[in-house]
Amino acid sequence: GSEREKGGRGEGSNSDSHSEGGDRDKDSDDQEQVFQHLLQLIVDDDVTPSQGSIGKQQQEVEKAEGGRGQHEVLDEEEDEEDDEQDSGCGGIEEAVALIRTKLLTLSQQARSSIQEEVIQAVSEQIDSYDRARNQITARTEEAIERLKRKMAKEIRREDRRHAARLKESV
Repeated sequence: GSEREKGGRGEGSNSDSHSEGGDRDKDSDDQEQVFQHLLQLIVDDDVTPSQGSIGKQQQEVEKAEGGRGQHEVLDEEEDEEDDEQDSGCGGIEEAVALIRTKLLTLSQQARSSIQEEVIQAVSEQIDSYDRARNQITARTEEAIERLKRKMAKEIRREDRRHAARLKESV
C-alpha cells in the first residue's frame, strides 16, 4: 500500500517517528515539513486540491469545461474512497482549499466595504456640490432681484427728470 495507508502522514514525512515515540527532533522535522508543505500550497496559485471529493469534482469540472473529458458523475464508492483518503496531506490540501476560500471571501468583503466607502464619499461630495450650486443659484437670483429693483428705481428717476424737462420746455 501507499505511505498514506500505512502511516497516514503523506509523502516526504517519516511515519516511523510516531511509532518510536521518543525522537522529538524527527517529529519536529516532520511538523516543519508539513508546515512548509502547507505554506507552499497557500503560496502556489496553481495547486488545486488533488485528494478528496472537492479536488476530484474540481478536476472533473475542469475536464468538462476544457472539452477533454465527458461529464462524469462521481458515484458513492468513489466518494467513500475519497473520504478515507482525506487524512494526511489530502486533509492538508483540503484545509488549504478552505483557507483560500475564506481568504477570497474576506478579500471580497473588503472590496465590497471599500466600494461602499467610495460610494458614500462620492455621495457626500455630490451633496456638497448640490448645496454649493443651490447657494450660488440663490445668491444669483437675489443679485438679479436687487439689480432689477435698482434698474426700476433708475428708470423711474429718469422718467421723472424727463417729465420735469418736458414741463420746463412747455
